[in-house]
Amino acid sequence: IEPIPVAIKDSLIHFRGVEKIFPRIWGYYYDAPSDAVFTILAADSALLGNEYEFPKENEALVGSGYMETHTTEIGQRFLLQDNQSQLIGFQLVGSFSADTDLLTRDLIVLHPKAARKLLGLENGFAMDLAICVINNDESTNIAGKINRMIPGVRVVTRDQLQRTYERIFSWKGGIFFFGILFSFLAFLV
Repeated sequence: IEPIPVAIKDSLIHFRGVEKIFPRIWGYYYDAPSDAVFTILAADSALLGNEYEFPKENEALVGSGYMETHTTEIGQRFLLQDNQSQLIGFQLVGSFSADTDLLTRDLIVLHPKAARKLLGLENGFAMDLAICVINNDESTNIAGKINRMIPGVRVVTRDQLQRTYERIFSWKGGIFFFGILFSFLAFLV
């Protein structure tokens, strides 16, 4: 995935039906000590509103997967290596509960400046844009306009994403069912 210029949002915000546009900073991070890949996500009030506590520049929130693969506890400091092989220290200020594992298990939430530094993402660029539309029924139409305006861009609507997840989990559920069925039949023989 290639970063995109944040300035593109200035052209898109004028589309009829577009309410807000948020540049998103995120990326994948390989953690050598645990041999695991985590998702880095920048979060602040501009993206999610003021009702949440967000990490400061030297703080992090992590998912249960990070907590399980490291001996770090809330309140302690830990190190992550940026794309220039420099170590950056963070204080762990919280972790997501196991109830949210489907969405947060491999997640590390950082302040936008820290996420940019860790991922090597220059100012003025984002990994994608989250576009809020006034009427969800218009999202397909707006996506088509964006595709025509910016050839080669991939626009994914909430409905498309939801259908994809439904197919994935329905497929995995079916595989799980048949795996259990064949295991049960093997014990009968």
